[in-house]
Amino acid sequence: MTDKLRVGIIGKAQGIRGEVRVHPTMDTLEDFLEIDKVILMKSRIKDLKELTVQKARIQKNFCIVKFKEIEDRNNAELLNGAELYINREDAPELEEGEYYYSDIIGCTVITDEGKTLGVLKDIYETGANDVYSVVNESKKEYLLPAIDDVILDVDVLNKVMKVHMLNGLEDLN
Repeated sequence: MTDKLRVGIIGKAQGIRGEVRVHPTMDTLEDFLEIDKVILMKSRIKDLKELTVQKARIQKNFCIVKFKEIEDRNNAELLNGAELYINREDAPELEEGEYYYSDIIGCTVITDEGKTLGVLKDIYETGANDVYSVVNESKKEYLLPAIDDVILDVDVLNKVMKVHMLNGLEDLN
């Protein structure tokens, strides 16, 4: 498990006062509104490492965020594409059966019959439920719905996920 969790990616500048669009990578947009400080990664502004959230609001499917350290549109535009992280200890508490994406990406996925499907490479948010992209050594991709009937057990420490392949699920991939 990593000590930092990605919570968003900065998009375009918004307005002239240094606001930016942030596309949260958390379960809900509301979760992002609870964050006070973020760690800036992969930014074109090399001297900034931490940003303080001055204010944030939800607009459509992203958040408009004003950081205390960014005062104008020119500096806000330099943040486009930067990733935002928080320290794990500052992250919201998870309920049982919930996981941070960064903790389960890379898990070896094994069926309840003992067959290794591959490695969890990506997670797609579809609205109804997440879909896990599992890719094997032959580059075959399995798309598994993240529902209780399919995802049986997740061992974050050992990076292993046990799944049940519903009838017809393997044929769809």
